[in-house]
Amino acid sequence: MDESKANTPISAYIESLSKAGAGVVAYLREGSSAPGETFETKVKGLMLPDEVKWLWRTFDGMNSEDTTLDQLWLEGCFYFFSEAEALDDFMITQRLWEEDEAFKDYWPQGFFPIATPGDGSRMLVDCSPQSETFGAVFELLHGVGVSALAPSLFDYFTLARKWLEENAIWIDEDGNVDRDFDRSDDIQQQMFPDAMY
Repeated sequence: MDESKANTPISAYIESLSKAGAGVVAYLREGSSAPGETFETKVKGLMLPDEVKWLWRTFDGMNSEDTTLDQLWLEGCFYFFSEAEALDDFMITQRLWEEDEAFKDYWPQGFFPIATPGDGSRMLVDCSPQSETFGAVFELLHGVGVSALAPSLFDYFTLARKWLEENAIWIDEDGNVDRDFDRSDDIQQQMFPDAMY
């Protein structure tokens, strides 16, 4: 992993949240010193993009004791998994792929979960090295299916910072990150017009 990328869009977004007074920053766990090592020993045939490793290097999930989900939403929608939580979630998914052929159409194989709003939906990253969308970020909307969020995880956090700058997300009176989804969708489509919405 290239150490020159230490100041990533992920850390820049978190710094912006901290300056804005977001309470969620206090719930971020210390980052991992060896992100992706467990993934590489447990998951065969897939490759973790460096940007996901940078996510876990920056913070390895969130301290969720004595909190509500809305306190943990980092950009007004998603709670981000630790590496261990993401792997546990992925292993459950592998069993579902084995048991139900149709599940592969709903949640594509090779798409790895890194976050959830808490309702059964997921943020997924394409970890299939042979895929044209390798490294891209998608949303699996519970009961609906997959749509594109951003070309990469760094792009997603650049987008989140833009949302904050444009007041599409803001810090509410309780210190939680809230989002205007119509406004954020407009900004997202302006930034990534070629994504599959």
